Amino acid sequence: MEFPDILKLIISLVNNLAFILISAYLVTRTKLYTEIILEKRISLKNGLFLSVIFGFFAIYANYGAFIYGKSLISLRDLGPEIAGLIGGPVAGLGAGLIGGIHRYFYSSGGTQIACSVTTVLAGLLSGVVFILRKGKMPGIWGALIFVASVEILHNFLVFAVRQDESYDFVRIMQVGFIPTLLANGIGMTIFMLISANLVREKESERASQRMERELDLAREIQASLLPGPLVKQPEHFRINIYSYIRPARSVGGDFYDYYLLDDSRLLILIGDVSDKGIPAALFVSRCKSVLGSAIKIIRAYDHAEPDPARILEFANEELLTANETCMFVTLLIGLLDYEKQEFIFSNAAHTKPFIVSPDGEIHQPEYRKTRPLGLKKDSQYTSCITTIRPGDKLVLYTDGITEAMNPKGEFFSTQRLLGTLAENHACTPEELVRNLIAKVDSFALGQSQYDDIAVVAMSYSAVNV
Repeated sequence: MEFPDILKLIISLVNNLAFILISAYLVTRTKLYTEIILEKRISLKNGLFLSVIFGFFAIYANYGAFIYGKSLISLRDLGPEIAGLIGGPVAGLGAGLIGGIHRYFYSSGGTQIACSVTTVLAGLLSGVVFILRKGKMPGIWGALIFVASVEILHNFLVFAVRQDESYDFVRIMQVGFIPTLLANGIGMTIFMLISANLVREKESERASQRMERELDLAREIQASLLPGPLVKQPEHFRINIYSYIRPARSVGGDFYDYYLLDDSRLLILIGDVSDKGIPAALFVSRCKSVLGSAIKIIRAYDHAEPDPARILEFANEELLTANETCMFVTLLIGLLDYEKQEFIFSNAAHTKPFIVSPDGEIHQPEYRKTRPLGLKKDSQYTSCITTIRPGDKLVLYTDGITEAMNPKGEFFSTQRLLGTLAENHACTPEELVRNLIAKVDSFALGQSQYDDIAVVAMSYSAVNV
């Protein structure tokens, strides 16, 4: 064979290989193929599906074969080999029969019987490998060894049962064996890589879906831990409280809580953990547990009323233990005594609270700002007292409000917060919070939320008996 003939042979094999691989790639995108590879559902329907598809590849290889003398040099066996390795004996034998029968009637030649039998055996033997490996696809090297073995068997059968004694077996081996072996090996390798990539892609997709489901569940759990409307009200007062929270991710590190400590006092707190996402959400749960324990222990063992500063000191010591991640939390906690019209609170490096009067005056209580909780041992906290009269609104928030950013890189800022509070001084706590969030979102102009956001607003009024 002259060089032009060898070049034509290579081109013929490459054309066959390109078509088979493109078609095979499209097959890997089908639902049935996904069932076979990922779910290992090797049903009769799936086996017949693979038989027809890869049997067609064998037929295509017959038509695209390079004719040299009385021999058809092609990639006919590749389709049945792939079918058997991924779908088992039914798929392999079915594809081999389709390709082998077509080869038998397509061209008489000197290798008609040998080539047809080999194509059937290629599918059958690949199905046997499937059984021996219990449905697990072989690695690339294992597949290459199998392909080489089938190609050697093919040439042995051609030599043993050739129908024409004038058939130049040695010359055909010299010309076609190596190119055909390489083309089959490359085809099998690429197909295995395609299948392996599909498996990784689907596994990644499933992992992502599992993560989404877990995050949805975490979001629901975190939301369930937040307090709802106050169902139980004091005997002589009515408390109007409204809260809002929006994590920057699925779950977040902002939190709040409020509940009646007794018939004359409301405990209220708001916090912001140093991180975001799942780590912050887990630390939030710990913070709330520690704070609840602090209140109970102080009342039970110290026989004292739960002073906010004392609660923070207890919580700080607890959060410092087993805190290898060095997470911390800013927190403001207070007790509203509506009979005395007093709000006693302590602030651990949290944002400043505001009191909005019915006439629009905004008051910021004086306090000494100290360290966050969980940052340093023996931190000292101080309780401060301010007056909150009926009709006043107490507004607590996290820095996700003031540090909300617009596309220009500008912050919403405390100044804009104060302006919004003044504009809504006559609103109910719910209206005030809703209008504030709308103002922040309008300012951000669609900019992605960087930090968690939480706001709590409350007011109270006396009930005439």
